[in-house]
Amino acid sequence: MQKLLSVKSVWLVVTAVVFVAAVFFLQLQGDRSPAIAGTNPESDVSFTEGVHFLTIDPPIDAAIIGGGDTAKPNSITVTEFFWYGCPHCQYFEPLVEEWQKTFSDDLVFEQVPVVWNDLTQMHASIYYLGLESNDPVSLHHKLFEEVIALRKERNPNVQLERLGEVLIANGVEPDAIKQKLNSPTIREDVERANKLMRAAQVSSTPTLIVDYQWVILNDKETSEAGIFNVANYLIERARQSR
Repeated sequence: MQKLLSVKSVWLVVTAVVFVAAVFFLQLQGDRSPAIAGTNPESDVSFTEGVHFLTIDPPIDAAIIGGGDTAKPNSITVTEFFWYGCPHCQYFEPLVEEWQKTFSDDLVFEQVPVVWNDLTQMHASIYYLGLESNDPVSLHHKLFEEVIALRKERNPNVQLERLGEVLIANGVEPDAIKQKLNSPTIREDVERANKLMRAAQVSSTPTLIVDYQWVILNDKETSEAGIFNVANYLIERARQSR
């Protein structure tokens, strides 16, 4: 009798272990990171034209695309339109940086400043000038902080002076700031940003476009994970169309 009870006890323990393992597995399946869901267009995740994204029509002119330094053959470009005065863009920035760590070799990421008026044009010029600094990533974050702090200051000369101090503190030569901000190279960069923004009909920030073909509607997919889900889905569509 004692032996029989021992065998039953063993089976009860085994059954309990199997049950707990099954529950744990199901929880893991349910807790998958939403940022990687929906990468396959044929999966159960469904994204809808006009709800989650729009197709750019007419397609963006190749001459505009070719102006970027990030282009490489057969690559898929993900473009983020941003503005230094946008708190949502500042919040979005570290999330985008983490997302980029998941990119495969066929993906290229570029940031494009919006050009809506004279003030944002100046901010765009400062962004491109900042790329020449010793640490452009660190400077990028500092410019977000400074421009957002200056949002109530509408005098562009005052803003330029304050932002110039940030540039100088991060390795940009003082005498070169005004000269380079008006250089042909930066003017061309800002003009391309303006053309690309208008071709994609970007009206808010941050906005992601994928492969110069699709604009993700961030007013519908309000969570950051949701935006990345749509982007991953469109990236996979672009791969399959290659």
